Amino acid sequence: MKSALAITLWVLMPVGVITFIASHYPSMIERRAMANKAHGQAGQLQPKPVGTELEIILPNGQRLKAQEFSSDAQASKLE
Repeated sequence: MKSALAITLWVLMPVGVITFIASHYPSMIERRAMANKAHGQAGQLQPKPVGTELEIILPNGQRLKAQEFSSDAQASKLE
């Protein structure tokens, strides 16, 4: 009886120790998921900032940007 218990302990103790140590390291699936996530983030391009620009079309067909229009309007007020 004691020899069966001793043999069982000699077999199960190393297996338990190895299992305990291995549980602290990520599995192959977890490492692959982390690598795919890191690879996906590295390959993504940063989105360009979205902005709007006001363009004014005069009756004669001339196109002016908002800054040009405001400076022209101020110049005409000064005259």
